[in-house]
Amino acid sequence: EYVRPYAFFGSEKLERAHFSSTIKEMPISIFTGCISLHTVTMSEDNPYFTMIDGVAFSKDKTILIRDYLNSTRTAYVVPGHVTEIGGEAFRENGEMVEIIISEGVEKIDGYAFNGCSKLKNVIFPSTLNTVGISTFSGCESLNSVTFRYDNPNFTIDGLVLYNKDKTKLLRDFNASYRKEFIVPEGVVFLGSEAFRESPI
Repeated sequence: EYVRPYAFFGSEKLERAHFSSTIKEMPISIFTGCISLHTVTMSEDNPYFTMIDGVAFSKDKTILIRDYLNSTRTAYVVPGHVTEIGGEAFRENGEMVEIIISEGVEKIDGYAFNGCSKLKNVIFPSTLNTVGISTFSGCESLNSVTFRYDNPNFTIDGLVLYNKDKTKLLRDFNASYRKEFIVPEGVVFLGSEAFRESPI
């Protein structure tokens, strides 16, 4: 029913894994360092989760819970049936370079892309209305976060997320590596943990 985090850490020869119908939670980072892993499946009889291309979703496929090919996947398009990306969903994906988040996603939970050290480009949807803390913590290669279409809630400038009229600074996506920052004129509100883990 349960598998603890990092259970198969560094199992470099592991190629396939299958979750049974009795598994009740999708732990983080259990296949980190499994560089030969190419197939992760889930029993169709599992009442809680479903697996598509090595990614675990809630049974109704609206919540993206965990990417289990996080040691081999280099790019990913979040499917249109997803409305929420769970916390630490892509944690420690050391090979991911680009992720495109399809229209329909409304919420990204905290630390969703934590430790994706090669991630360079992220495209957000216009439907996004909630972004958790430290979304890109440890993403040292990140240089572009954009919206595919105009978003009614947010704007991004220099990897910093603001509300639409730029009076509220909500998240610094480069906080882990930013050593100085001048808050722009017109900003009257700094969001909770906007600069979390910053060396400033």
